[in-house]
Amino acid sequence: MKNILKYSTMLVLAVILLASCSDKESEGLSRVTYYCDLRVTPANDTFVVKGAAFNGYAATATENEADVSSKITNTLATKIDVNTPGAQTLTYSVLNADDLPTSISRKVYVYESAVAGDLESGKYNVQPNSSRTALGATPDAVGNALYKDKPELCIFKTKANTYWISDLFGGYYYVRSGYPPASGNFEYKDGKFKLIDSEETIFGDHFSAINGSYDAATKTLTIAVDWESGYTFHLTIKKQ
Repeated sequence: MKNILKYSTMLVLAVILLASCSDKESEGLSRVTYYCDLRVTPANDTFVVKGAAFNGYAATATENEADVSSKITNTLATKIDVNTPGAQTLTYSVLNADDLPTSISRKVYVYESAVAGDLESGKYNVQPNSSRTALGATPDAVGNALYKDKPELCIFKTKANTYWISDLFGGYYYVRSGYPPASGNFEYKDGKFKLIDSEETIFGDHFSAINGSYDAATKTLTIAVDWESGYTFHLTIKKQ
């Protein structure tokens, strides 16, 4: 019994000693790190007509209320190529005292100037009456619930009669599953649509056709996008 008490006492002392050493080793190491509060204005993506000036965004940052704006870097140093139509990304970043990053990205869409009969370049919203059906089927009159919040997409002119669209699904799979959009290029000429190409990276299937109409008065596209996976996306897309 005495031996048991002896060993128990020794074990307790060992635990206390280890805890004491651990406390000494970690003394002064516990502290708070402050992530930078990074702000980029304006808060929206920007559309710039080809050849026009782009003045960049205004970016400021604070760390624990101290101004650290001088530490901000960005991927293109605000040097957007305004002579090449396309989507370009500016990412602003700043590191705190522990080299932990905070970043904000903005898209800059450079587009060709419009002429009579063109679609307008800019941001659009997919309308709630849009739907996904079996390939070639008629649109669902009620619309699909995934479109009820009017997903946003972009359309802009890249050259004469040619346009880029940010998502040929109209936001369907992004809203449902968080999947990336499927961008593409199409032709709009003499009131008719024609698919040129598309980029769909999740499922590996191609889009086969785009048909529909454009109402210039309401700036609304009504299109049917055929996808080789066996679906047609009936999209009503209205400019913001």
